[in-house]
Amino acid sequence: MRQIQEIPAGAGTQSNAVIPPDIRKRYGITEDLHAEYYDTLLFGTGQTLRDEERAFAGSATRDDQITNIVGQGFLLNERQFLACGVWVHTYFNQRDPIPQDAPDVMRLYELYNAYTYWTFAMGSNEKQTIWSHRIPSGGGLYGSSNIDGRVVYNNGYPHQKNVFWFKEPYFIGLRQTFEFKLKWMNRLATAGVYPGTINPLTDFNSNITAEKLLRIGIVGIEGRGWTNG
Repeated sequence: MRQIQEIPAGAGTQSNAVIPPDIRKRYGITEDLHAEYYDTLLFGTGQTLRDEERAFAGSATRDDQITNIVGQGFLLNERQFLACGVWVHTYFNQRDPIPQDAPDVMRLYELYNAYTYWTFAMGSNEKQTIWSHRIPSGGGLYGSSNIDGRVVYNNGYPHQKNVFWFKEPYFIGLRQTFEFKLKWMNRLATAGVYPGTINPLTDFNSNITAEKLLRIGIVGIEGRGWTNG
């Protein structure tokens, strides 16, 4: 069976030609649009994260700089959604970079990729857990520069097709709540070197001068009047 991950990025708004027939039949899809929803956990300087953060948990007002989801974690206007994949974009840098800041910036990327994971939930049911190092950005800058010590890293090649595709799409029905939870793990200390456990979140939050951006997006097919197969 063809999988939903074969949907090519940038296929246009009308995606009738790329949804596998069995998926279309299962959900009663007759008209649909390519759609993408995003939310932002970090945006700016001096920001920190908690042990658990929730994306798509609901926003009172729409602010396109932060999120395009309005409401308590569900889609408005009778919309339904087939969630096909997820991307995460990270950007960390010093506002006044100097060459010796590069290791500190690199450490932010390393801590996030090594010690965090995302869990996708619909209502109270957790559907899938994915380690952060497995979720690429689906786009962004590529290359390197030593100008002013600036450092930009990507988790994987930053191509628009390069997101984490679910094996099977998740159907988000009318007023169905959904969210992505970001959680941190503790790393065990090395005996005789670092006694006790070390919290990488504390390490990550200790850099309060860096500019931090952490945004997650979910991509798929949107429509109305579908059935839940």
